[in-house]
This record gives sequence, structure tokens and C-alpha cells, in this order.
Amino acid sequence: MDELRIRENRLKQLGLTLLGLLMVLVSILLLIIDVNIISTKILARIVGLFGTIFFGTCFLFILKNLISPREILIVNHLGITDNSSTTSIGFIPWEYINDAFIIKVLDQEFISLDIKDPDILFKNISASKRWFINLNSRFGFSKINITLQSTSYKCEDVLMVINYHLNNHNR
Repeated sequence: MDELRIRENRLKQLGLTLLGLLMVLVSILLLIIDVNIISTKILARIVGLFGTIFFGTCFLFILKNLISPREILIVNHLGITDNSSTTSIGFIPWEYINDAFIIKVLDQEFISLDIKDPDILFKNISASKRWFINLNSRFGFSKINITLQSTSYKCEDVLMVINYHLNNHNR
């Protein structure tokens, strides 16, 4: 089995782009609507402002990915390169992976990696990524979770490829 390269699905990215645009427009609407109750007007403006900033940033990021879809996962004889989320750490050699399995969180599936020495892998990533990864582990999740939501691949199929390479490496 050769290298598996997974890119984002343009149709799914288009749907996310439209959803992001809708959220930006709703947030802007909250900024400009006039509500008669004073406390509600202030709250609507605060939510509108933060929503516009947050969803506007997300919209730009998603739009960039729509224009030029990126490779979010590469699996080959050397290891796994994960770029599927903001907490992804990039290349993980097979030597650091004990096991791979699927977890489900709120009807969303992830491929979770059980790694041998997280401190070595995490020493070269930013403090903010380390903080989010540690937050995930406090909730009982694996430190490395690969999402395939923006692709047309099924977790089960990708897990078979990962396990194939992992078993070959461990021989």
C-alpha cells in the first residue's frame, strides 16, 4: 500500500463558506438592528461585534481553503502528517504511535492516535496549540485527533491504511 494523500473536498468547503457568510451577515445584522429595550440593544451589539470578528475570521480562512484546498492528511511508510485541524502538530513518525482508533464525539468521528512520548512531539509546537491539546486530554480525549469532516473519506477506510502502515512498521 502506497502513500495516501487526502485533500479537502471543495463541495464541503463551499457549504462551509456559505454557512460562514451567513453567520457573518447575521452578526452584522445584530450590530445594525435597533432594539427598543436598552439592555437587549447593548447585548445585541456586543454579540454582533464579537460574532462579526469571529465568524469573519473563520469565513476568510474557509474561503482561502475553498480557493486552494490543502492536503490535510498524508499517510506513508515514514508516518502521518496531520494538518486536519488548528491543533494538528504536523508530521508524526511511526515510532511515536502506539495505536490508532476511532472515537465519536457528538456524532462526529475522529481518528485518535495513542502516542508514546507526547512531550517530545509537542516541544516544537506553539504554546497555544499545546494548551488546546492539553485541554482536550483533560476532557478524556486523546492528545492527537484527526478529523476528516472536510473530506469525502470515511474514518474507517483511513484507519485501515493507518493500521496497515503501523503494523508494517512494528514488525
